[in-house]
Amino acid sequence: MYVIPLAVISACYANILVIVWRKTSAGTESAQAHERSIRQKKKITRMVFLVILAFAVCWLPIHAYNLVNEFKPDQFRVTNVTVFMQVFALSLSYSNSCINPFIYAFTTATFKKHFKKVFSLKLVDSETSAGAKDDSVSGYRKIAKDEMSSMTCDTKV
Repeated sequence: MYVIPLAVISACYANILVIVWRKTSAGTESAQAHERSIRQKKKITRMVFLVILAFAVCWLPIHAYNLVNEFKPDQFRVTNVTVFMQVFALSLSYSNSCINPFIYAFTTATFKKHFKKVFSLKLVDSETSAGAKDDSVSGYRKIAKDEMSSMTCDTKV
């Protein structure tokens, strides 16, 4: 329940990395374009490694706990410590589903740029904001939804 999924995930991502690293740009490529391509491939490799590592780290504690509990039940009498260990390990395993989107998102430069843009407050000159002549809260605004909808993910290889 742990080794087989980890092996399957690793094999699938390894296959993706093989395809990514074999891919070359069509035609003649400048030295700068080649360097950008290598940097992008390294970023993808790092992201894949982080996804696999996150899976391994998040799921190992609950599987270790269950194995010990199954084969040596006398080691785990119900105490506050064992209940805490079980709840922590279970929560960590569930958190893997929450971690993956952040790994994908924050290892992509385009996403980081748009994330900062969407969640930052911008100072709007209070004189130019729809007739507001006072120094009120209207001087601040969040980025509009239409700016947020223009976000795209950079998935170029």
